[in-house]
Amino acid sequence: MFSSIGAKIFALVALILALVAGGVIVLVEQDVSEAMLAAEDRSMDNVLNLVELTIAGRYNGLVRDKVAATNAYKERLTTLTSVIVAGLRQFQKLETPDAQKAAMAWIAELHQGNDSYVVIIDAQDRILIHPDKTLEGQPQDALRDIKGRLLLRAMREETRRYGQAFATWRWPSRTGGEDSRRFGLFVPFDAWGWLICITVDVGLAEDAMERRLAETVETLREHMPRIRFAQSGFVFMFDGAGKIVVPPRNQTADFAAAVNLQTGRPLLEDLQAHARGDRHERVQFAVQQPDGPGPLMQADVSWFKALDWHIAVCAPLAEIHAPSRALIRQISLVVLGIFVVSVLLTRAIIRRVARPLRDLAGYAAALPEQDLTVPREGEFPLAALAAKKGFSRDEVAHLAAAFVSMEGSLRQRVQELMQLTASKERIESELGIAREIQLGLLPKIFPPFPNREELDLNALLVSAREVGGDLYDFALLDERRLFFSIGDVSGKGVPAALFMAIAKTLVKGAAERRSDPARMMAQVNAQLSQDNPNCMFVTLVIGILDLQTGEIQLANAGHNPPVIMDAQGVRYLPWQGSPVAGFMEDVVYTGFSVTLAPGDMLLLYTDGVTEAMNNALQLYGEDRLLTTLREAAPESAKAATDAVRDSVTHFADGAEQSDDITMLCLRWKGSTPHSS
Repeated sequence: MFSSIGAKIFALVALILALVAGGVIVLVEQDVSEAMLAAEDRSMDNVLNLVELTIAGRYNGLVRDKVAATNAYKERLTTLTSVIVAGLRQFQKLETPDAQKAAMAWIAELHQGNDSYVVIIDAQDRILIHPDKTLEGQPQDALRDIKGRLLLRAMREETRRYGQAFATWRWPSRTGGEDSRRFGLFVPFDAWGWLICITVDVGLAEDAMERRLAETVETLREHMPRIRFAQSGFVFMFDGAGKIVVPPRNQTADFAAAVNLQTGRPLLEDLQAHARGDRHERVQFAVQQPDGPGPLMQADVSWFKALDWHIAVCAPLAEIHAPSRALIRQISLVVLGIFVVSVLLTRAIIRRVARPLRDLAGYAAALPEQDLTVPREGEFPLAALAAKKGFSRDEVAHLAAAFVSMEGSLRQRVQELMQLTASKERIESELGIAREIQLGLLPKIFPPFPNREELDLNALLVSAREVGGDLYDFALLDERRLFFSIGDVSGKGVPAALFMAIAKTLVKGAAERRSDPARMMAQVNAQLSQDNPNCMFVTLVIGILDLQTGEIQLANAGHNPPVIMDAQGVRYLPWQGSPVAGFMEDVVYTGFSVTLAPGDMLLLYTDGVTEAMNNALQLYGEDRLLTTLREAAPESAKAATDAVRDSVTHFADGAEQSDDITMLCLRWKGSTPHSS
C-alpha cells in the first residue's frame, strides 16, 4: 500500500492536514481577531473623518463670509471710482490752467472716513491727495503689496492691461498705532497722468474672521476630549508651527516639546511627515512621561491644509493588539503540536527514503565531472537501484533507471553536438568572411573627398543579418560630376548579398559608360534580367550631381522617394519612379532633375528605415522620418544620417531588426573654382 514515494508523502500530508483541520476548528476565533483589528482601524478612521468634516464645515463658512465681504468691498469701491472718474472728466472739459487744482480741491472735500479714503498719485509716483497731509508730495515708489511686488508699478501695468486693478497692502494708520491693512481699487486717469486709488481698511473684517476662528478652536477644545475609542485612545490637534491647538485628553507629557522615542526626532515633526506623505500605514511613537517612557502608541494623522492644522487620532498599540495576541498564543500552541508530530512522522519516512535519494544525489553531483565525449568504463553506479523489481520498485527505482537512460542519451547527444558545433563554427567563419567582403565592396571612408569643399557626403549601412542585400555607392566621374546610387535587393542573407554585389558592379559599370541616369538604369535592368531564374530584383536610385550648378539628375527603379531639405522645408520629392530593376527586360526608365541651392541636402534611404518596427509591431513610417529631420535640423550629411539612425534605434526599443538600414546623404555647399 505504501510502496511508492507518492503513497508515503500522501499519508504524511493527509495526517498533517487532519491535525491542521482540528486546530482550525478550535481556533475559529481567529476570524474574530482580524475583525476586531479591522474594527479598531475603522474606528480611528471614523473619528478622524468626523473631526475633519467638523473643521471643514466651519472653515467653509468663514471662507464664504470672507468672499462675500470682499465682493461687497469691490462693489463699493467700483461705484465710488466711477463717480470720481466721471467728475474728473467734467473738470477736464473746463480746459483751464486751474482745472487740475479745482479737481483736487473737489476730491479733497469728499467725505473720507477712517476706514476709506481717496488717494491721487501722479506719474512720478508722488502722492497728490491723501487724508494724511504729511504724505502729500512724498514718493511711494518703494511701497509693496502683500505679494511682495512694487505696488504702484504693478498697478500701472495691470490698469494698462485691464483698465482697473485691485490690490492689498499695508499703510501707516491715520490714527497712529500699527499699520493698517488696506484693500483698494486703482484706476488710471490718463488725461492728467494720474493713478486714482480708493482704499478701505480691511483690518476690522479680518479681526472678525480671527474671532470666529478662535470660537471654532474653543468649540473643538470642548468637544474633542469627549471622543473615546479603544480603552484610552485620544484625539489632539496642532498647527504647522508646532503649537498645540487642542491638547490630548489625560496626557501628562508636553506633546509640543515631546520627542518620539522610536525615531529620536520631535514627535510633531513625525506626525506632520505622516500627514503630508503616505498615510497607508499608521505612525508609531512613544514619549517620555514623568515616571518613565510612555507606552507605544499608534496614530493616524490628517492635514487640514487651509488652516495648516494637523489632527492626530492616537491609541496604545497594546490595547489595539491585545485580543489578536491572545488568539495568536493559542494558535502558536496548536501549530507547535502539529510541528512536533509532523517532524516525528517525517523523520520515520525519511529514514526509508533518504538512502537511495542520497545515492541519486551523489550520482547527479558527480555527473558534471564525467567526460561525456567517451563511453563509460565499468559498471553503472545506479545499476542495482535501477534493477529493483516488484514491491520494492518504487519511484526512486524508476528515477534511477531514468538516470541510466539519461546518461546514455547525453553521451550520444554530446557527440552529435560536437559535430554540429564544428559545422556551425565553420559556417559562421564563412559568413564572417562574406560580411567583410561585402562591406569591402562599399565605400566606408568619410568624408570621401576631403579636398572637394563644395560637397559634404556621408553614408551608412546597418545589416539585419551577417550579410544583407542593401547597397550604396558613389564616385567622381570627372572634376564636375558626382555619381551616387542606393539600392535594396529582394530577399535576405547570402543570396541577397550575392545579387547585391552583381547589381553594384553593373551600376558602377553603367555609370562609367553613360551620362544619363535613366539610360544607366535601363542598362542595369537589361543585364540583371538576363539569366535570373530566381526572379530576384533590386529597387534602385541612380543620381548624377553637377558640382558646379547643384543640379541632380535622378532615375528611380521602384525605390523609396528621396527626401530633400531646402529653403521650402523637409519633404519628399514629388516624383514617382519606374518598376524595379532585374524583374523584366525592356523597361523604359524616365529621369527626373532637381537643383540644389547652396546648403541644401538630399537623403536617400532603404525601406529598412521607414519599415522598422518596435515591440508593439508599429512601423517607423515616412511621416516620422520627416519629423525627425525637421526636429534635428542637421547642418551636415553625417548629422542627418546619425539623427535618423538614432531615432530608428530609439523607436525600435530593443526589437529585433528585420531589414537592412541603409542611408546616403549629400549636401551641396555651392560652386567652387575647383568644381568649375
